[in-house]
Parts: sequence; C-alpha cells; structure tokens
Amino acid sequence: MKSHNNAVVIIPPEDVWEPIQAIRSKHDRAFWRWMPHITLIHPFRKLPEHPLLKKHFEEQLFSFTTFEIHLKSVQYFMHKSSGFTIWLDPEPSPSIIQLQAEIQQIVPDCNDVHLFPAGFHPHLTIASGKGVEQFSLLLNAIKKQWKPLSFKVSNIYLLHRGKLPEDRFIISEVVKLS
Repeated sequence: MKSHNNAVVIIPPEDVWEPIQAIRSKHDRAFWRWMPHITLIHPFRKLPEHPLLKKHFEEQLFSFTTFEIHLKSVQYFMHKSSGFTIWLDPEPSPSIIQLQAEIQQIVPDCNDVHLFPAGFHPHLTIASGKGVEQFSLLLNAIKKQWKPLSFKVSNIYLLHRGKLPEDRFIISEVVKLS
C-alpha cells in the first residue's frame, strides 16, 4: 500500500546544496519537510517494504549507469487559483525519465507522478506560492540569482517520514547505480 509519507528520489550531493537551499529556505513551503530532491515516485510504498524493494530496484537497475545532471535553467508550473511552483530543470531529462520508468516497473501502482496532464516531468522545486504579482517578481529574482551547477547521480533514495505534519523525510534505503 502506498503512502504520501514515502517517496523515491534523486538527492543532489550535499556539497551542491548551498545555492539551492538559499532559495528554498526563503521561498519553498516544503523546505522543512524535504531535502533538495528530484521526485521519481511519490507516493510510495510504506517503510516495512523498503528493504525488499531496494533489492528489487538493485536488480532492475543492475546495468543502469551513473550520469551527470546539470541544473542550468529556472522553470515554473502554474496551478489553479494562481498557485505556482518554480523549479530547476535537470538536464538531461531523458536519463531521469528512463531511470523513473525502470523503477516504475517494480511498483506499477505507484504511478501518481504520471497522472499530471503533461505526465512525469523531472524537476527540483525551489519555490512555491500564490499570486500572479508575487510569481513574476520571484521568478525574475531567482533567474537573476541562479548560477548553473552540476552533479553526478550515482544513487537513488527511498525516503519516509512520520505521520505528524512537522515530521521530515529521512533516507531509509540507498540504491547504488553501476
């Protein structure tokens, strides 16, 4: 059974967090709950299943090689009632899409990331809010501030958190890529 308190993600290495967290700490309402991440699956199966799923993911990803991600451009999603999400666009997205498809085969019921009108779209959220005026000002400020960075994806992470609203996601399992 899947739960919103569980996820599978890519997490950038901590040595590249500073510029991401500088923006997120001021503008991302989920800053305290999530570390910087690119969601692959959410919601995901509950914590007791993570060790077995880790083994299945390792088998499925046996020949999936590490790859480099470049966070160059700032993009956005507009939501109903003037809500918005501002995000960094991870390139090359085909590598992330293929990685997500590989692990999706193990948990086909955890397909919520594909239910959006545009389907699965890899992104690293850095800001969110409401209001057209706030959106324009914030987007322009972030675009001026953002300096591209890159990192190697060599792991994916299974996460979980407690049931309380203030509980943070923590890593339960690490799956290494070859």
